[in-house]
Amino acid sequence: MLTLIRGMALMGAAVPFPGHALQNIGARIRQAKARAQDIAARDEAEPQELTGRGFRVFEDRLDNRLLIKFEKKPSPEICQMLHRAGFHWARSRGAWSRQLTNAAWASARYVAGKLAENALPVADDDNQ
Repeated sequence: MLTLIRGMALMGAAVPFPGHALQNIGARIRQAKARAQDIAARDEAEPQELTGRGFRVFEDRLDNRLLIKFEKKPSPEICQMLHRAGFHWARSRGAWSRQLTNAAWASARYVAGKLAENALPVADDDNQ
């Protein structure tokens, strides 16, 4: 069979799949099934939420996003810290947003801890 496919390739005929495309397919199937189970388990769990002085961290599972919402506009130092933690300003939501993953929750807990320990100032401007 392999000789037939190589012969087809040499003659310029269309080969159904390149040889590397079907290698390790069993492992890829197992990984996809495990990922589907992880997603189903996450969807069945209660949504997590974290609150602090002047901010709230919560999940939006429909959009697969972790959001941090502040009561007042955060200072530039806080905005820089959020950017370094992988969050981006979502103007349509009025919140800082990141894809909902375990790493996003770890970053959000880190940011919440820094906000609590440093009591970083909030900007005076009410426009975000």
